[in-house]
Amino acid sequence: MFQEELYREISMSYYELVEYLLDKYGAAQYDYFCNDNCKSQPKKLKRTSEGLICHHIREDMGGNLNGSGEARTQPYEWQQKQNLVYCNLLEHLILHIKIDVLRQKHRLFKPDDISHFFTTGGVYMVCQDVNDLFVLNGTKVPWKQRCYEEIKENYEEYCIIIKSVIEYTVSQYVGSKEEMSSESYPVRYRLKNGEEQMRYVQLPYEKCLIRVTQKMCKGYKDFYERIYNDILNCNDEKIISITKFWSVDYIGYEYPQFTDCKLDKDEFGSCNIDEYLYKALPSFSNPDLKIGTEIPHFWKGKIPNEVFKNKNINFIVRIKTCFNLKKGEIPFVRYKEDDYHKYDSSGNFLIAPITEENNLLFKKGVVLEKSYVYSHKTNLFHSKIKDSDGNVVPATVILSLERNDFELFQKRYDIEFLEFLDGCYF
Repeated sequence: MFQEELYREISMSYYELVEYLLDKYGAAQYDYFCNDNCKSQPKKLKRTSEGLICHHIREDMGGNLNGSGEARTQPYEWQQKQNLVYCNLLEHLILHIKIDVLRQKHRLFKPDDISHFFTTGGVYMVCQDVNDLFVLNGTKVPWKQRCYEEIKENYEEYCIIIKSVIEYTVSQYVGSKEEMSSESYPVRYRLKNGEEQMRYVQLPYEKCLIRVTQKMCKGYKDFYERIYNDILNCNDEKIISITKFWSVDYIGYEYPQFTDCKLDKDEFGSCNIDEYLYKALPSFSNPDLKIGTEIPHFWKGKIPNEVFKNKNINFIVRIKTCFNLKKGEIPFVRYKEDDYHKYDSSGNFLIAPITEENNLLFKKGVVLEKSYVYSHKTNLFHSKIKDSDGNVVPATVILSLERNDFELFQKRYDIEFLEFLDGCYF
């Protein structure tokens, strides 16, 4: 594969690259699985005889869509031919790196964020395939060998890609490098008698960085020190520009970009101002809202009187509430909190599951008519739930509403419980 084309593909956004590959290799003619049982595949689906891999486009929202078990738990539409694209092994790697950047919602603040950046495992899996092929100079498996032939002249570019991804995570890290990870990771120790022992330890930033690099240098059986050293020693001048290319897919929470301004998630429900604003904006009422570059002023509890009474001040308020739509009214409040897989203590489903319409990354959140629990046992919605202690409490959700939406919410819905959590004004 030509170096120039490879780097041009990296400079494209995920969606642009998908369109480019569809034009380059042609659209899929068959669904990935024959039906929604997701157990069998069409014989003509695979194009490995051309050195091409089939990639699920919707892995930007789902995960492990090529596995029968995982596929059945996710929309079958994601398996259909319009959501498939063909690519070679390096292009497959680029797609999965772009997916990780797309899923990145904030700068990296803690050592654990280095590992969490690689959200799907797709990067590691593609690296395993590629590493085995480069180190062993191919394979006796015909279809894999054909795929290798498409990239066998691109080892240098492969090392540059991996090095640039590591450099991208370094550029995104804004936390303390002295802080230890909150999670424990497996580390091998060699004892005096020569035996190896596995221990789980907390790691600082530098070692978390080494750990993910080593994971990308593994095959399906072995760790390849040669590839690891080649990546570390790769100092090609292109790395700087390629590192910047990855950020084309970093969209944060989209509106507006305050992603370097942290918040206490336990206190405000969001890790940064960008996330906090995104949950309320754009609003249903769609006012002429000019935020500018100033940091919003935050409060805790009820809306301050001087803010609420001044109609020239716009604000966002975060509330915990139980409600039901009034008869004849149109629902409009959108639920964007990150606990949309919420159940009561009896296992009843409270909020709609992840779908294309209820997806924090791409869509505006699911529109709610009520906050009630849907019980599969009674086929009814209930305004009360039992908490973990067995107490009967209102079936609440947390909403973030802009001033006009908050006022409209009070008009269109019967509000059975309302607790002010916090808010900000501009």
